[in-house]
Amino acid sequence: MKKKIIKILLILTLLVNNKVVAKVVNDVNNNKVVNDVNKGVKDFYEIDSIIAKIGNEIILKSELDQILKNKYKNISFIQECNELENLFKLHFLLFYAKKNNMINHNYVNEQAKLKIQDLVKKNNLSPTIKLMIYNQIKNTIYYNSIYQIINNNIYVSPKEIDDYIINNKKIIVPITFELSSIIFYPKITNDHKKEIINKLLKIKNEIENGSDFKTKAISYSDDIKSAINGGLITLNYETINNEYKNIIFYLKEGEISKPFQTEEGFQILKLEKIIGNKIYIRLILIKPKYTKEELLETKKIVHSVMNDIINNNISFEQAKNKYHFFKKNIDNHIDMDHIRLNQYEIKNKIPILKKINHIKNNHIMKYEINGEPVFILINIKKIPQHKLSFNKDYELIKNLIIKIKSNENIDYFIKKNIKYTLIQINKKYKNSKFYQNWIKYINF
Repeated sequence: MKKKIIKILLILTLLVNNKVVAKVVNDVNNNKVVNDVNKGVKDFYEIDSIIAKIGNEIILKSELDQILKNKYKNISFIQECNELENLFKLHFLLFYAKKNNMINHNYVNEQAKLKIQDLVKKNNLSPTIKLMIYNQIKNTIYYNSIYQIINNNIYVSPKEIDDYIINNKKIIVPITFELSSIIFYPKITNDHKKEIINKLLKIKNEIENGSDFKTKAISYSDDIKSAINGGLITLNYETINNEYKNIIFYLKEGEISKPFQTEEGFQILKLEKIIGNKIYIRLILIKPKYTKEELLETKKIVHSVMNDIINNNISFEQAKNKYHFFKKNIDNHIDMDHIRLNQYEIKNKIPILKKINHIKNNHIMKYEINGEPVFILINIKKIPQHKLSFNKDYELIKNLIIKIKSNENIDYFIKKNIKYTLIQINKKYKNSKFYQNWIKYINF
């Protein structure tokens, strides 16, 4: 039990993007993390210990132990020190992120609350575990935010890519696959659209004549998160999107909007009040239930486009520019644009491709997501083993150089701020050799 708690905390601590958050959420949803873990939490605190402190950030022995266990069979002291320094860097950035004025701390809290609410709905999490995971999700958002601030001006020139190739002529790039996708969403007919709008107008009229908005939201809204609270949503003026902004600022407090359409579906909203940067609204969302005819029409379009690509009447890129429509809430494992992966990564990182037994060059496939009326065409282009090439590996090398520059920027940020930071480390590591001069500033 204790090991499972440590594992989920560790995974969350080492996050570098929200994709990993999604994985942890899925682990919990799939019951890989047990519901009742109160006893495990107690044991965890009894046996764990603090091995370092960076500013206000604490590094636990369990964090380091779990990393070492996952990466090495026979652990040397040098490896232990290297991994410990990686944790120093992580917690150093977290410490400075939490006091950075460029980061919207209210937004961080709101996003963490939304993620933890999803977990709580599907799992009987104890208050202790809920708080622990909530704090780690916040750390993930903070890390991403400070990482972007430090690395917001990175630029890679074609000359840098060319120089990298010249200096690494002997490198052989193994067989990889380049993936791109076209996503098709069904379009509802005008009659269907009128039907939904009329339903919302009827609900609006009933509310204006005495019915309770909260009750209507619970009964009719397809936005589950807000429906359980009577449709109530709190928005932040700084982060509100234009779809809502254009509606809200024409409303008086207590007034209900006309039906309007967004990516999620058709909505009406009521402006409750505005206090400072906080905007309190209630909404009712109706998602279209696509008819057989609407889905059939979309399938016909997909088949037609697929045949045009196969018969070379149109290139995949031309078809993508013409038909592809990006939704901000679509899984990025589905929305792909020239992603380079090896065969193992394809099977493990792209779930919808697990059913393909033999990956072919220029493979076009059609896929329909269960429960979601989305149709996808995926182009899989095999890139044979080859020496580094400007044309074939431009994006690959560019991303690698960006990674190198990002690490250099982080090292510089730490070097510049380390002397202003309280650092405490277990005496065991007093004589360790670290890349950064942590020892010089240690307060044992």
